Amino acid sequence: MSETSQGVVTLGGQLRDTALIPVAARLARAVEGVVDVECHFRGVGRDEAERTP
Repeated sequence: MSETSQGVVTLGGQLRDTALIPVAARLARAVEGVVDVECHFRGVGRDEAERTP
């Protein structure tokens, strides 16, 4: 999920690898016009990750 309001990007969703959160934030910040990035990710547990396509 992503939303933008007045140059502030909000990213969220489920990630199997939470080490990717800073990568996603850096990519969003690199977009022209973005002034801030808020991350609202949730890591999924092993059992849940196996059920997620």
